[in-house]
Amino acid sequence: MVENKMICKAPYNELLQQKNLPTHIFLDQTIIQKQNDGKLVDLQMFIQAGLVSDYAFLHQLFKNFPSQKQLHTASFMAFVEHMTRLYETQALAITSYGTIYEKAFYLTENGHLLSAYMKRFLGLLLQLFWNLEINDSTFRVENFMVWLKKLGYPIALPERLLISEYLENVLTLQENQKLSVLSEIGETGASCFADEKTMIRAVERYQKIISKI
Repeated sequence: MVENKMICKAPYNELLQQKNLPTHIFLDQTIIQKQNDGKLVDLQMFIQAGLVSDYAFLHQLFKNFPSQKQLHTASFMAFVEHMTRLYETQALAITSYGTIYEKAFYLTENGHLLSAYMKRFLGLLLQLFWNLEINDSTFRVENFMVWLKKLGYPIALPERLLISEYLENVLTLQENQKLSVLSEIGETGASCFADEKTMIRAVERYQKIISKI
């Protein structure tokens, strides 16, 4: 369901990119089976699709999976068809949001403390916080973060991660690629470059919320 596929060399250097235009989509049965941590990984895809391309879909996820209990007992099956349609029409916008922040973890000392899934998820969240710094939004991000914590996501940044180095890597990576921007939650807008001060404010707000919840 991803528009482009890439071959990368560690830590995250893209060597080759090729169009990926599948004619069939196969449903991984683990998405609809009972799991524990695996369901958090699967839910990441749904949350990202909702944040970037469909706020109503994100709200439905919030209502149907309010806690770990519901997440571990309920099935994703009712949401698979809609998410597939979102990826069919907006795959590039969905998958590219957060990627620069994600890649920066691979270039930062102690970034290895995060799994690939958490690099992806924290990259998504940190770009979202930067996004909220540059445009007005009624999105209740603190409630959103409380929800993620209730579900069991380890949303705190590793203590041994040097934030200044990490943000420097984000700035370096964006020299060749602008950051995607949401004009509203669920709606993509024009991409732009981030400045250091805004990124610092975003991370400080992120950490402040994490410390409160």
